[in-house]
Formats: sequence, C-alpha cells, structure tokens
Amino acid sequence: MHRGYIKIWRKISESGLFQLHGAFVMFIFILTEATHKQVRFGTVELQRGQFCTGRHQLCAALGLTEQKARTCLKHLHELGMITSESTNRFTVYTVVNYNNYQDFKDNQPTEQQTDNKQITNEQQTDNKQITTIQEHKHINTQEQKKETKTNAQLALLTECGIPEKLALQWLEIRKLKKLVLNETALEQTKMEAQKVDFTLLEAITKCCAESWGGFKASWVINQDSPKNGTSRKSTQDNFETKNYGSEITLL
Repeated sequence: MHRGYIKIWRKISESGLFQLHGAFVMFIFILTEATHKQVRFGTVELQRGQFCTGRHQLCAALGLTEQKARTCLKHLHELGMITSESTNRFTVYTVVNYNNYQDFKDNQPTEQQTDNKQITNEQQTDNKQITTIQEHKHINTQEQKKETKTNAQLALLTECGIPEKLALQWLEIRKLKKLVLNETALEQTKMEAQKVDFTLLEAITKCCAESWGGFKASWVINQDSPKNGTSRKSTQDNFETKNYGSEITLL
C-alpha cells in the first residue's frame, strides 16, 4: 500500500548521525512511522511527527537487542533529534522540528527555496558580470580596431613625408565623409596632384584648407580659372606661408 514519502534534508549529514549507524537507522524508522496528521492511537492523541510503540515492538522491527535499542535512543535524545514520553504500556516518540522539515506553508519560504533563490540570484549576478565583461571586451575590441585602422592610415601618409598633425587633420576630414585611406586611394591622390603639378604635401594641404576628403585636379583647375580669380602661384604662396611642422593647428 502506498504510504507517501518523507523528506530527508542533506543537512542531516552535519548532525553527527551518519557516524552512529544504529541511531541513524532508528531515526529513519521513527520518521517513516511518525504520523503526518493528528490521529488517535487508543486513548492517546498523536500529533504530527509523533510515533507510539512499545520497546519490544521497536526492537523487533529493527532487529535490535534491548540494550542496543536503548543506546540508539540515547544518542537520538542527545543529538536533539527526538523526545519521548513513556507510560507503563508504551512510549510516544516525537520527531523534533518535524513540521519544519516535512511540511511548509505556501507563504513561508523553505530553507531549500531560500537556497535555490540564493543560487539563482548568484547565477544571475554571474551572468550579468559575464555579460558586462563581454560587452567591455567588445567595446575594447572595437576601439582597438578603430585605433589600428587610424594608425595604419596615418603610417601611409607619414611614410610619404606628410607631417603627422597635417595627416591627422586630413584623416579626420575623411572620417567625417566616411572615406577610408588605403594605398589605392593614396596613389590616386598622387596622380591627381601631378596633373596640376602639385606635390603630395601640397595636395593634402589644399584638401585641409578646403575641407576636401579627396583631391581632384579638376577642382584646382576650376579654382584657378579667371572667374575665380585664383592661380597656381597663389596656392603655392599660401602653402609656403604655413608651417606644418610642430606648429600645425588642427581645424
């Protein structure tokens, strides 16, 4: 016949009962036999967690001698696992804190529920920390990529003799126009500059002055036309009056 089940908490391993094998077996027996609801046993009213039996019946059920049974019961009393009340006919054994471990009210969190909640909170905290770390790594990676790209573009210009400040100024203009400088783009700039007899330095200086992201010979020719009143010489004079060494001012 199905009689239900009992709950065995892991903290029982901390009670010292595991090292007392006979007492452990007796406690489990009393726990399984204890009533889970209020009942009447003859003239005795048993409350939840109580078990009524005689010493001979207890010994017979567990296969223990009376001396061994007394020793086991003594251990259980000393560990605070049970209490008992004896008469000349039987003894009522009460499992201490039975309700705490065998039944829980819905509106009161159990120790297990508290542990589970704590574990869940710790897991959520760990996940948030991992997510934050991953986000920081992602941001750092993106920043490193941008910095690497900028350094690579800057190197292309400085290797051609372009002062660093002037190079950074032009790269910033190109960045705003979403233009990326590579070797192909740089070669095209050189070719366009040669068409109007500009050096690369003069071409980039002109780009910074006009906020051009790139350089086209046609743009300079149009500016040098009589209509615009400018000339190639005025452009060169303008460049020569500026110092793009250590005194370059970023626009």
